[in-house]
Amino acid sequence: MSKRAWVLGDLHLSGETEWQSAVSNKVIDWVHEHEYNNPSTEVILAGDLIDKFHSGPRSHYLVMKFLAGLKTSKVHIVVGNHDIEKDESETGQILSYEYASLFSHSNVEYTLYSYPTEFTAAGLSCIAIPFYKAPVHSLVELKEKNPLAKYEIDADKEFDLCIGHHFVEDKKQGHIPEEIKIDFKRLVPNAKKLLAGHVHVADSLPNTYLGSLYAKKIDEQGQRYHWVYHSDMQEWHRHKVPVFCELVSVKYGEQLPPVKHKNALPVYTITQCPNPEKARSYYGPDVYIRKVVSSWEHIRTNQDFAEIDPSLYQNTQEGMISKKELMSKFEQMVLDDAAEWKKVDVSKDVLTSAVQFIRDLSKEGTEHDSIQ
Repeated sequence: MSKRAWVLGDLHLSGETEWQSAVSNKVIDWVHEHEYNNPSTEVILAGDLIDKFHSGPRSHYLVMKFLAGLKTSKVHIVVGNHDIEKDESETGQILSYEYASLFSHSNVEYTLYSYPTEFTAAGLSCIAIPFYKAPVHSLVELKEKNPLAKYEIDADKEFDLCIGHHFVEDKKQGHIPEEIKIDFKRLVPNAKKLLAGHVHVADSLPNTYLGSLYAKKIDEQGQRYHWVYHSDMQEWHRHKVPVFCELVSVKYGEQLPPVKHKNALPVYTITQCPNPEKARSYYGPDVYIRKVVSSWEHIRTNQDFAEIDPSLYQNTQEGMISKKELMSKFEQMVLDDAAEWKKVDVSKDVLTSAVQFIRDLSKEGTEHDSIQ
């Protein structure tokens, strides 16, 4: 039987805002309904399953929902910089990809690569070069002489695929600072193919960068790809990722333009508007508004964290929701949304195991009746 390796870029799943929740669900549905989501495929995820490591319960819930709906024979998860937790204290966050362990007893085999690791997928000899922080930050360690030796990897070995999560050293990447680029040609000189997550638009190196599954900012709009290796033909095929959302800037008072891409979700930045309430009052409750700015000069200001709902993090250390609080809220979400799990064929046993897993992590779960 022909096997496939299906490589997907950064998902950045997020439920922190209405528009990101809607787009994330479109991405999840697309993956779950794709013809490659079947037991003949091994999927390789190139990192950043979650949008931000300090995200709230709804974002973690979406990661779990995504993993639960995968029907591929194996899932290879390469750690991205948005996946790693900030610290080891009680306020540190659970790693988004830890949810894979909830389904370890199912027919899908999940493997996590948090350090440089050799693996096979659909008959391919692969090496994962994730983003990692300990004991030495990957951006530092991977620049050392023969850094793979400590992981008992022969750097001169011929690999069919090197899958990473970093900026790639390339003459076309001259605008990227040297200290944050990795020279994969030096690191793994005999890799036949290199694919990388981390960069959100694939245009600069379309044969290397996958691109994120959707654009988070206006200047991130551009082409994204997913790659498939067919073992019977021994060929790689590159496919365009659908446009899940269109980010458009509109001056307050102007008519909202229609989407250019079929089935894309329109998301608007409203300029020259003093506050979201005024924009919402004018354009209505059903319009997805990414943000409101008073002038063009402020469009790029604080985009990374301005969209996080501050109410999720009140009364917590340094504005982060604690792991105990996260687990408590997350457990209730799992139970409340049992109907959603039925849509992706998650059984009662798996869901019960999920809740028990959450209780074990939180060390203090609210008692609930058995799931019906």
